[in-house]
Amino acid sequence: MKYGFIAVTGTSETLKQLTKMVKEDNDKRQRHLDEQGAFLPRHLDVGVDYFQLTLSYLTCETTAG
Repeated sequence: MKYGFIAVTGTSETLKQLTKMVKEDNDKRQRHLDEQGAFLPRHLDVGVDYFQLTLSYLTCETTAG
């Protein structure tokens, strides 16, 4: 069995901005769903200078024993 773990870390300011961005996108997507009855894909524009993120990816494999 394979497992994967992804972690995103950033500065406090980056995480605040990212949280705000996700909340605004969630609100927009919910309004669209309520009005149109259809889901919008997630769209986050993180191509701005104040984002400082570190992405870590770890995989491991286990065997039943």
